Amino acid sequence: MTVNVNRTFRELRSLKGKIPKNTYQSIKGQILSGNVEGANIGIYRIKRELAKEAAGYENSSRK
Repeated sequence: MTVNVNRTFRELRSLKGKIPKNTYQSIKGQILSGNVEGANIGIYRIKRELAKEAAGYENSSRK
């Protein structure tokens, strides 16, 4: 279980500068309270949204 918690914290820290502070604190609280599965779902959703934003800007350059 601690391996899963450490991996989840590592993933959350990698997103820290890209997400609002409130979201970061909420997911951190989920991990500390033992709801690691819920935190993983939240991290997955954030990563999915960030990927959508990055893909949206991919074809926006003028040629």
